Amino acid sequence: MTESAGGIAGMKGPVECEHYGSVGRLFCNMEAKIVDPETGEALSSMQQGELCVRGSVIMKGYVKNKEATTAAMDSEGWLKTGDLCYFDYDGFLCIVDRVKELIKYKAYQVKPTELDHYLQSIPEEVDAAVIP
Repeated sequence: MTESAGGIAGMKGPVECEHYGSVGRLFCNMEAKIVDPETGEALSSMQQGELCVRGSVIMKGYVKNKEATTAAMDSEGWLKTGDLCYFDYDGFLCIVDRVKELIKYKAYQVKPTELDHYLQSIPEEVDAAVIP
């Protein structure tokens, strides 16, 4: 992301590269937390929420645009990435979707990708596209 001047997570060796479905572990100069997109409450391992990061490679704010900075970052310097993620029990970061693409229906949050995959699994369906 352009708000970062470097990587956030990655794989360090062949064993980690075999951990399929993740983008790796956080780099040593990074902090991250997964929060509930609605409440901002921190979540534990295996719970999906918005990835927030901070560290030496994360911007301090948008130049001459305090409103955009306030929308993207909290007062403690946590950058809201907009990525729907979780950390597994081994500390690997797994990206699931984008927060802003979630479809909110009543009390449910539906991921367009899940709905798209479901629709395409119906034999009578030739193709499907889901837009939030």
